[in-house]
Amino acid sequence: MLIVAFLMFLMVIWIKVPDLVRERMWGELAAFAGILLLAMVLTVAKILRLPVPNPEHALRAVFEPVTDFIFTKVLH
Repeated sequence: MLIVAFLMFLMVIWIKVPDLVRERMWGELAAFAGILLLAMVLTVAKILRLPVPNPEHALRAVFEPVTDFIFTKVLH
């Protein structure tokens, strides 16, 4: 299963990267590489049945103080 996942990632790279390089879209290439790397790490972790953190906890930690401030100070 791990080999299949890597082949799929290689296929995506093979399709997308040459166009980004040809058009000199360096920012988009960097963003693509970062997101693809994150996707690869999460995919390998799931295949190997490693614990993957829930992104809800990070989002809650960021937005809960903001919403508390808005509802207690601004809208009250």
